[in-house]
Amino acid sequence: MDKKLKEILLNKNIWFFTAITFIFFGMLIKMEFAADSYATLTFSLRELIGQFAPLGRFVLVIAFGITKILELKSETTYLLSYILAIVCMSVSLYKLYNLIKPDIQSNIAKKIIPILIILNAFSIELFLYIEKGIMVFAVLMCILAVCDIKKWLETKQKKYLITTFIFMLLANFSYQGVVGIFVAISLVYILKYSKNIKQFIVNNVVVALSYGIPAIIDYALIKILYSSGRVSGSIILSESLQKIFTNTQGMITSTYGILPEYFLMTFIILAILLLIYEIIKQKIDIKNKVIDILKVVYIIAGVIFATVAPQLMQNTDSIWFVARSTYTYAALFGILVLYMFMNYKINKEVKYITIILSIVLLVVQFYRFSVVETDRYKVNAIDYEITRKIVNQIDEYEKETGNKITKLAVYEDESLEFTYSGRFATGDTNLKAYYKDWSIQYIIRYYSGRYLELVAPDSDMEEEFKQEDWTTFENEQIIFEGDTLNICRY
Repeated sequence: MDKKLKEILLNKNIWFFTAITFIFFGMLIKMEFAADSYATLTFSLRELIGQFAPLGRFVLVIAFGITKILELKSETTYLLSYILAIVCMSVSLYKLYNLIKPDIQSNIAKKIIPILIILNAFSIELFLYIEKGIMVFAVLMCILAVCDIKKWLETKQKKYLITTFIFMLLANFSYQGVVGIFVAISLVYILKYSKNIKQFIVNNVVVALSYGIPAIIDYALIKILYSSGRVSGSIILSESLQKIFTNTQGMITSTYGILPEYFLMTFIILAILLLIYEIIKQKIDIKNKVIDILKVVYIIAGVIFATVAPQLMQNTDSIWFVARSTYTYAALFGILVLYMFMNYKINKEVKYITIILSIVLLVVQFYRFSVVETDRYKVNAIDYEITRKIVNQIDEYEKETGNKITKLAVYEDESLEFTYSGRFATGDTNLKAYYKDWSIQYIIRYYSGRYLELVAPDSDMEEEFKQEDWTTFENEQIIFEGDTLNICRY
């Protein structure tokens, strides 16, 4: 045991990938909040189970259930989740590095490719929730599953299918939004270990079942145990497909604003062109060149399908494209680079062009992550100040009137904004806590310990609120009436 620990501590590659992880996510060691975090941290054990079990995130329920039973402080829960996320990301990078190492000659490429694939542009959202440790744990489970499916492709030993199944089941029980990364990486190895059409079909079926069966089990458990949730309700296939198609287009071109518009798409196109160049310059006949190009198409189509497939299992109204739930797509550039370095004798020019492109992508990605992370704390600070002032107003009102505030009514102005002026927000990332009525309820609960019952707005007051003597804080206004705190959000 001591020898094994010594080997780990002296392994430069482990420390390299740990350092890279800290470079991108080290700022987040200080506690930060998504709008959901205030709810998760103040939930009772029963509320926690009611929130996450219907989503099929059973590992999350167990892990956070333990923190509730032990009555850990919020700061301790956050730190443990953060440490787990850092460890799981670092180990995932290291495991993928060891997986691809035998197939790639370039030492630089060996280390850059795992970063491009796993620590991709959409990985930032996995780190912006209190459950970050479990979300990145799901990524690690997928990487371990890839390692074992590769062993099955090499040896055809059934024990590797069993371990792959276990890892993928744990991934689905942790966070379903990342499980497509298993398919994305496996596609490259399906091509490597398929010497004929029959093998290709069999390998695809096995990988598809390794991906699909755990997902179906998770889905079935939700349907059996819970009658509500994202997988319940109606699925209108035509509307779902249209919604997925529209959102996929937006994801490809905008990357949710995490990277500049068309930026990642441009890099993916450049990777495709470099691959086509490598294919064309080979001394093989036209037929084989066409087959090689079709292999690239297969990878691209497979990655996109693996990205959007989980959306098909949700009811039509619940389809929601955000970075964390489409994590797999952002790995496409890295997957294409991996495939190119594995299968072609690349000359120095193409090698350097690819490495330079990769470094540029990562530098821009790091800068954009910094913007997201910095603005996260600024949004949190404003949310805190508003809440502190509201709680003080509640205290003063109760002292002056003798009324006890027990209810919360939330009103919405037509000019309601997602976040505060000048702050970056996308999807669910960096939304102000005062954007949603339920998060207002929980941020007040988190900072004051007060549980305010959320009640329907009064229609008369809704018409008159602009003319009333409301107290204003940033983009929010409040007024008290009896036992009710009324908040209008802008």
